[in-house]
Amino acid sequence: MSQETAIGEGSGQISGTTVLPPNGAHSRFRSNYQGTGTLAGHQVQVLITYEAESVGPDAFAGTSDALITTTDGSDSALWRGAGAGFRAAGATQVVWRGYAALESQSPRFADLNGALLDVVVKVDDDGKVSYQATKWR
Repeated sequence: MSQETAIGEGSGQISGTTVLPPNGAHSRFRSNYQGTGTLAGHQVQVLITYEAESVGPDAFAGTSDALITTTDGSDSALWRGAGAGFRAAGATQVVWRGYAALESQSPRFADLNGALLDVVVKVDDDGKVSYQATKWR
């Protein structure tokens, strides 16, 4: 069993959503997110693009790419991930859970290069986003 370590958290806002051509009967969309938070104890800015497809009533699966930079702009990291989300009946929030691989050669994040993250993201109907990331491996 792997040891999990809290590694980051943050909040922000969906900055745009695009409806994509459907895949058969499955609707598709792309959302962009901007926010701030922490990664490995450093203050960061986060830009995420998430592309998802419906896989059932109120359920989605998709992939994400993120650019993470320290607020002073001197260090950066990338994550590539995949996950799924759901909206409970009558809920005003979508909850996503995913896993991401982190890449970085920057001094502040070099020890995270190749780390796998377990990420939980909550998106409110007004577009407010919060997330928590745990180092899975």
